[in-house]
Amino acid sequence: DIATRARRYADTLARNPELTKTQLAQYLGISRIRLFQILSVLKLPEAVLDFIAAHDTPEQKAVLTERRLRPLTRVEDEAEQLAQFREFLECAIF
Repeated sequence: DIATRARRYADTLARNPELTKTQLAQYLGISRIRLFQILSVLKLPEAVLDFIAAHDTPEQKAVLTERRLRPLTRVEDEAEQLAQFREFLECAIF
C-alpha cells in the first residue's frame, strides 16, 4: 500500500542522511517526481495513513492510491484533511 511504501522510503532516507531523494529514486527505478509524489502521502494524518495500511486488499488498494489521495495532501488543516478523507471514503466503492 502507498502509506507503507512512503513510510519505508522516508525511513530509508532518514537512516541514510548521505542518500539524496534523487539517488533513492534512481535505485528504486522511479522518477524523482514520482518519489516526491509518494512521499507527499506522509502529509496526511497518521489516522489516515494507518487506515490505508490496514486496508490492503487489491480492491482497496485500487481505491486508496496516491493519485486519488493527492488533493488531500495539499490541504493544510489536519481536521479538514480528515473531513475530506471521510467524504472520499463515502464516495469510494470498496
